[in-house]
Amino acid sequence: MRSKPPSQPLDLILRLEIQADRLDVALPIAHLRGLRCNLAQGEAAETDPADPDHMRLTLPASALSYSAQTKTPPDHPTGGVPIRP
Repeated sequence: MRSKPPSQPLDLILRLEIQADRLDVALPIAHLRGLRCNLAQGEAAETDPADPDHMRLTLPASALSYSAQTKTPPDHPTGGVPIRP
């Protein structure tokens, strides 16, 4: 029996860790199989070593600050788009 999807997609996020070069997102382990087949280069999805009921999705990320406005780097897939708060 499948569980009902959350009313808000962000409700799936159990923990978000921001590192200098990546984001680590903790999600329920039930999503591991579905995410693994959709990963892009540099992304990873594994069982969370801190809690086997969770998975850890690791996404490469970086942000640069230009004149107090944070933007993604020009070589990022978004092409230097401002990050809105």
